[in-house]
Amino acid sequence: MPRFDHLLASCLKHHAEVVRYANGVRTSLQRHRRAAYRFARDLIEIQQHHYNDFVRWVLTEGVDLDGWMDKYFDPIEQLGGDRRSLLSAVQNGMSEKEYVKLGVFAVAGSRKKAPSIARVDIDAEQPSTVPDETPEQRAERFQTLYEAARTEIRQIRKDFNELKTEVEIWRKTAEKVQRKKVG
Repeated sequence: MPRFDHLLASCLKHHAEVVRYANGVRTSLQRHRRAAYRFARDLIEIQQHHYNDFVRWVLTEGVDLDGWMDKYFDPIEQLGGDRRSLLSAVQNGMSEKEYVKLGVFAVAGSRKKAPSIARVDIDAEQPSTVPDETPEQRAERFQTLYEAARTEIRQIRKDFNELKTEVEIWRKTAEKVQRKKVG
């Protein structure tokens, strides 16, 4: 049976990989949202200025307008987007940057479900839990704990900054809505 400290080191190493891949997903989601915003912006322009040409072109694709919309919005909706809210956000003046930043949260659902890292319980670690642990093994274990704690702190700071950004976006959106209601 493998020793505890070896399993723990392996476990924390693999968790660091999970965090790295989760951050890659987050970056991909931002790129996805940026492309979705631009697609919607262009589609709105086409519908406002070239609607008849657009409908004729859609019919040459062998589908009706609703079928085309379903097909082209499907990749956006598969990741939690909604065509009506996307088109509405663009039409109401939400910037691309706001839409992308907001999307990190909207795609993941509530913030409680958003990807995060496990918390490191530093108090639970004793100087050595294995009596025959060599100084090198102990140093490696503590290095792994240090890396996990450092990753956790970095993620907490990133989450905090994203929350501040989300609050600012919602505040600006609320102000725009209030101005439109008053004006």
